[in-house]
Amino acid sequence: MAGLAARKSFDNALLSKFDKALLDDTDAQCELFLKSFIFDLGDEWKKVVELSTSFKKFLVDAGDENDCSCIQAAHFLQKNGKTRTGLQRKEELRDVDLNFDDRISFLEYLLLHYKPMILKAYYGRREKSCPYDLTKGGVGVTGVGNELLTELFTFPAGLPADLQRALDEFFATKRARAKKLEKLNKKAALPGVRGLTAKNEIAQLLSQSSTEMNRLEITLNAAKRRAMKKSGGETASEALAKKQAVEEAKKVSDRKAARARLKAKAAMFDQSSKDGSNQRRIPSFLKKSRAMADGKEV
Repeated sequence: MAGLAARKSFDNALLSKFDKALLDDTDAQCELFLKSFIFDLGDEWKKVVELSTSFKKFLVDAGDENDCSCIQAAHFLQKNGKTRTGLQRKEELRDVDLNFDDRISFLEYLLLHYKPMILKAYYGRREKSCPYDLTKGGVGVTGVGNELLTELFTFPAGLPADLQRALDEFFATKRARAKKLEKLNKKAALPGVRGLTAKNEIAQLLSQSSTEMNRLEITLNAAKRRAMKKSGGETASEALAKKQAVEEAKKVSDRKAARARLKAKAAMFDQSSKDGSNQRRIPSFLKKSRAMADGKEV
């Protein structure tokens, strides 16, 4: 009942997309996340792939298939350097359980692991400052499920064809490798020559696959750099930070110019006062202007 009530506050179309994405395996969820945040992640995209491999192994060791319990997810979170108190882990995991089934998929885990990055992207795209304190890596920040879900399905505009191809090829090769390894591992458990042959094939495959995956990584990075260069090399959050810095610099410049004008006006009055036969009384508004020009409290 609580899950049904919570769903009402979300965009139904986005929730349907999310539910569908969770039916896919960990690699497909990883691919979706990378396609959405490939520019925001920078070189960190390789860490996302490493996390997917660790998560799959974690699921196998726990006897699960495509997701795990919130307690297990809390352990995986701590294991990957995202330290929190027990209560914080519980509340933040509930915040990213966006299909409200008390289970955590890899995609949901990524929304928590990269929460600060996603929130910066969300508010940066809207040219707004993020209202949440992200100085501690987003620890304790909850109630942001809507923002995370919206940004997940806001893909970069006009993802270049060569970058799309590089991502597709990378994950197609990764899946084929995983499938072949799964078959060979079953054969390797057999006794005698068949088992030994399979073990040798596994060693060869791992060696070849490492070289192939390195090549694909280089291709993907090159395509990403070309796309970044074409777009000016800025993510939405970086563009916002740059815009805010320019605006702040303009405010400082305007304040200095205003003080200079007031100071000049006060100096002119002083001179005219000295040139006259009688000392004039300085009007109160000019006293105030002079004080402001000198940066004094009035």
